[in-house]
Amino acid sequence: MESCLWEIVQLQSHYHPNIATISKIVSEQFTKQSYNMEDFLDHSYASLLEAELGKDVKKAPVIEFQIPKRIFLPQDDPTSAPDSLLVKLWDFGAAA
Repeated sequence: MESCLWEIVQLQSHYHPNIATISKIVSEQFTKQSYNMEDFLDHSYASLLEAELGKDVKKAPVIEFQIPKRIFLPQDDPTSAPDSLLVKLWDFGAAA
């Protein structure tokens, strides 16, 4: 089936197995006389989301290995150097 339905090919590698299976069925040669349309109509965004949210989390996802205590270190502070261009341009307290 080479046509403008390139979305079907992309959906064949979808992360959700139901979507990948249905898109593979649609793109293959039909060997059955008829398909039960209820098999295809049972899936909606709500039912897929409900099924995913109902699953138990087996392992907590890793977000970050070590959470930093601060973003910048004291030696990274650009205002710590008296000859810093940032200090010269933005020091409003020493106005003459």
